[in-house]
Amino acid sequence: MILNVREVSQDYIGTRIEHLANMILTAKKNAPQAGISEMQAEIGELVCGMYGLGEEEKRFLKLFRKASHLINTFESPNLQNKHNE
Repeated sequence: MILNVREVSQDYIGTRIEHLANMILTAKKNAPQAGISEMQAEIGELVCGMYGLGEEEKRFLKLFRKASHLINTFESPNLQNKHNE
């Protein structure tokens, strides 16, 4: 569900983000492999809209999230332990 965040109240946006976050937590608790990407995307759109980010900034954030995910995917626990020593 994509909203034009400039047309809704900040209270609604905060309530919607909280609701989506609770739905994500419940879904992950019940099924760790649950698909939550649509809810995450909606939260991202709401937050970007709150800060008035344009399409270029949104593309940058998406690339950053993908890069972060790849780094986390490829880091092994052994590498993390070596960095903490």
